[in-house]
Amino acid sequence: MTLPDNFSAKEFLKNRRPEEFSSSIVVETGVLDRVQLEHYLATLNIRSQELEFETFAKKLCEKIM
Repeated sequence: MTLPDNFSAKEFLKNRRPEEFSSSIVVETGVLDRVQLEHYLATLNIRSQELEFETFAKKLCEKIM
Protein backbone atom coordinates (compact mmCIF):
# COMPACT_ATOMS: atom_id res chain seq x y z
CA MET A 1 0.00 0.00 0.00
CA THR A 2 1.39 3.38 -0.97
CA LEU A 3 0.40 6.71 0.47
CA PRO A 4 -0.53 9.70 -1.66
CA ASP A 5 2.16 12.32 -2.20
CA ASN A 6 0.19 14.94 -0.28
CA PHE A 7 -0.36 12.72 2.80
CA SER A 8 0.39 14.42 6.11
CA ALA A 9 0.55 12.35 9.28
CA LYS A 10 -0.05 15.47 11.36
CA GLU A 11 -3.20 16.38 9.43
CA PHE A 12 -4.44 12.79 9.66
CA LEU A 13 -4.01 12.72 13.45
CA LYS A 14 -5.43 16.24 13.83
CA ASN A 15 -8.57 15.19 11.96
CA ARG A 16 -8.95 12.12 14.17
CA ARG A 17 -8.39 13.88 17.51
CA PRO A 18 -8.57 17.68 17.13
CA GLU A 19 -8.80 18.18 20.91
CA GLU A 20 -5.18 17.00 21.22
CA PHE A 21 -3.85 19.88 19.09
CA SER A 22 -3.61 23.39 20.50
CA SER A 23 -4.16 24.94 17.07
CA SER A 24 -7.55 23.26 16.71
CA ILE A 25 -10.73 25.25 17.18
CA VAL A 26 -13.40 23.46 19.18
CA VAL A 27 -16.90 24.46 18.16
CA GLU A 28 -19.57 23.94 20.78
CA THR A 29 -23.12 23.55 19.59
CA GLY A 30 -26.36 22.90 21.35
CA VAL A 31 -29.97 22.45 20.44
CA LEU A 32 -32.79 23.95 22.47
CA ASP A 33 -36.40 23.79 21.43
CA ARG A 34 -38.02 27.25 21.23
CA VAL A 35 -41.08 26.10 23.19
CA GLN A 36 -38.89 24.79 26.02
CA LEU A 37 -36.91 28.03 26.15
CA GLU A 38 -40.06 30.16 26.21
CA HIS A 39 -41.52 28.07 29.05
CA TYR A 40 -38.25 28.23 30.99
CA LEU A 41 -38.03 32.02 30.65
CA ALA A 42 -41.70 32.53 31.47
CA THR A 43 -41.45 30.54 34.70
CA LEU A 44 -38.13 31.85 36.05
CA ASN A 45 -39.71 34.00 38.74
CA ILE A 46 -42.01 31.19 39.91
CA ARG A 47 -38.95 29.03 40.58
CA SER A 48 -36.98 31.96 42.08
CA GLN A 49 -34.15 31.45 39.58
CA GLU A 50 -33.66 35.04 38.43
CA LEU A 51 -30.16 35.24 39.90
CA GLU A 52 -29.12 31.90 38.37
CA PHE A 53 -30.38 33.07 34.98
CA GLU A 54 -28.48 36.35 35.33
CA THR A 55 -25.27 34.40 36.00
CA PHE A 56 -25.98 32.14 33.02
CA ALA A 57 -26.60 35.13 30.74
CA LYS A 58 -23.33 36.78 31.84
CA LYS A 59 -21.34 33.60 31.14
CA LEU A 60 -23.02 33.22 27.77
CA CYS A 61 -22.11 36.80 26.82
CA GLU A 62 -18.50 36.21 27.90
CA LYS A 63 -18.32 33.11 25.73
CA ILE A 64 -19.72 34.90 22.69
CA MET A 65 -17.43 37.94 23.01
